[in-house]
Amino acid sequence: MATLSNFFTSLQARYTRMLRYAEIRAKYQASIVSGVHESLVSEDLFEKGIGYVIMSRKLITGEIAAGVFRVDVFCLGVRKAYANILEESVYNERIQKTGRQSPLVSIHPACCRKLVEQVTDFALSLGFAPQREYEIAGKIFGNLDAGICPKKFEFGKNGRPTFIPRPEDTPDRRKRILELLQSICGPQGFDYIKK
Repeated sequence: MATLSNFFTSLQARYTRMLRYAEIRAKYQASIVSGVHESLVSEDLFEKGIGYVIMSRKLITGEIAAGVFRVDVFCLGVRKAYANILEESVYNERIQKTGRQSPLVSIHPACCRKLVEQVTDFALSLGFAPQREYEIAGKIFGNLDAGICPKKFEFGKNGRPTFIPRPEDTPDRRKRILELLQSICGPQGFDYIKK
């Protein structure tokens, strides 16, 4: 009897998570008709090679819908993507915390979209797909026209794909990345900087 009870408890928890996810997704989808709250980028993104690109919109409920992209402009493109619906105070706390890790500066919303889409295309050309929540997080851009952004973004380091492992890159992941880079770029077509 306890096993059956555990099964139903597990099923109910999964159902509750699915409902919560559907609610967040619906609110997030609705956010694209709201005006842009802010668009931010890590100030040192192109020096360090990794940082954040953030676009947010304020919902009629007062909540903030945010698309947060942790991007690697030297090689891997969108490493992480998050689609969040947050109370404004929580959003502000997270922006402050992120800003302490990597100072954030404003960027035109069209340039924000252009940067995320172009770094994704760059990484795809090397064989690296964006993180799976990218598709929903990218909906934050709505109908913004990236074509009006006059900025030109250059990816790679010194014109070459450059893999710099991060703490989350396990030895197995590093090996797979290097193998893929060798198969796409050739053994001399990219740089590898160990930290």
